[in-house]
Amino acid sequence: MNKKSLQIEIVIVLILMLSLVFLLLGRQSNKAYASKQNQVITPKFTKIDADVSNVNIKVQEGSNYEVIFKRCKKIDAKVEKNTLYLKKAETSIHISMNIFDLFKRKAKPIIIIVLPKKELADMSVTNSNGSIKIRDIVVNQGEIDSSNGDIVIEHGNAQGYDLLTSNGHVIVNGKDNGNYYENNSDANRLLSITNSNGNIVIN
Repeated sequence: MNKKSLQIEIVIVLILMLSLVFLLLGRQSNKAYASKQNQVITPKFTKIDADVSNVNIKVQEGSNYEVIFKRCKKIDAKVEKNTLYLKKAETSIHISMNIFDLFKRKAKPIIIIVLPKKELADMSVTNSNGSIKIRDIVVNQGEIDSSNGDIVIEHGNAQGYDLLTSNGHVIVNGKDNGNYYENNSDANRLLSITNSNGNIVIN
């Protein structure tokens, strides 16, 4: 074996060892990132005003008033005059040590709003890139605006609907209504939803 061949073999071994180290470090880093969760217990609120981006949003029933952040930095969540304000989400910048992660899709950050099953006076949610799911929440007036992502409302109490999607389907109780659905839009309890890209599903 000549000197040049030996040098090449040494370089190959070093590359393989470094790849193994980065792979192990990447797995540990990804595990910590995936489990990152912040929970904020808030005062009682009767309104929700959320303006966020690049996150999935869930609103659901629970025993306390709280906001849970998964895989994202804790954004400004505050209650003022009985209104929960959530403003632009700054998602965490995660630099992976694993080169193979360049080809993987990361799970989108999630914001979960939890509150007891009592009537909300108003709910205004704007999300520029992410899904919105609202379950078992009683709302007097609801307005949702999304530019990219499905919107799902389960077990709501709306008396009237004004639902529009530019690129998707409006499905109400299992029936596909094309891209627009309107019913009793003068009702006191009106749910108004506009979606630029994604389905609107009401169950």
